[in-house]
Amino acid sequence: MYEPIYQATNDWLYRLAVKRAVEEFALYMSGDGTATFCKTCAFNWDKLGVRLCVECRDAWHPLDEQQCNACRTGGTWVLCKECQEARHLDRYSMCYACNQRGSENDVVG
Repeated sequence: MYEPIYQATNDWLYRLAVKRAVEEFALYMSGDGTATFCKTCAFNWDKLGVRLCVECRDAWHPLDEQQCNACRTGGTWVLCKECQEARHLDRYSMCYACNQRGSENDVVG
């Protein structure tokens, strides 16, 4: 006695589920709303929670911010005069690594 009502409901839900699954699969295969990252960027995004700045394409910033500190404050990156390898913001006199080496030499012991 209850079989026809159950069967009609089941068919309707099944058709709706199949329709939605096909639509979602088509959207997935089209690639709309997706982004492809290189290995480094994907690791930094997923594991470290940082992304590359879209303005300078040089510095990393947290996911919840729109720009890196340099772009947000109007600073520019310059080559370190001490090591000639690393870069730092123009408001600093040397890079972080050179600054750390200098502070290690200042310690009296």
